[in-house]
Amino acid sequence: MKIPAEDGSSLAVDVAVCQANDTVTVRIDGELDHQSARGLRDVLATINMTRVILDLRGLSFMDAGGINAIVGAHRRLRDDGRVVSLQAPATGGVAKVLEITGIVALVGAESRVTRPAPHCLEIDAFTNN
Repeated sequence: MKIPAEDGSSLAVDVAVCQANDTVTVRIDGELDHQSARGLRDVLATINMTRVILDLRGLSFMDAGGINAIVGAHRRLRDDGRVVSLQAPATGGVAKVLEITGIVALVGAESRVTRPAPHCLEIDAFTNN
């Protein structure tokens, strides 16, 4: 699902929610900034699985709004008793942002790279139709 920026600009993220057993993987692709982060927060608020993996490998850009969305989701999910981890990109600008801000150390990274889960759900509540 494409989550448009609040002002209708071209910055946007694609989000796919994939479930396998007690784990949900939220794959986030594109540009996560302060405008598109609100829609992502709304999607993450609907998750009720025990284990949550935030797959950030498809991000090409992330600013302070994106950082805030990731850290806030981690805190909220952790406080609800869920286990949260990241699949972070190995190189590039987003990898550097995650390293400099300490988000990988805070949230924790997946020790293994998982394949996409077989049951992906496209959430279309945030599309502009």
